[in-house]
Amino acid sequence: MKSIVIYFSQTGNTGKIAGAIQSGIEQTAGSCDLIKIRDANPKGLGDYDIIGLGSPVMHFEEPGNVRAFYQRFTIRRR
Repeated sequence: MKSIVIYFSQTGNTGKIAGAIQSGIEQTAGSCDLIKIRDANPKGLGDYDIIGLGSPVMHFEEPGNVRAFYQRFTIRRR
């Protein structure tokens, strides 16, 4: 099973949680990629079986860069 955790972290806390999630997935399901949102291409995620997206919450909303990322998110299975 191919998995990835994509995250945005301003202070490092969300990055720590993303790393912990990656570690847990690796212990149970094999490998898991970990990538910062600025380095992720939403159109290149079609080969993943599990996709995790993490970010802080500001004023009861996700940050604008995270919203823009998932609005561009398209997956096409082959």
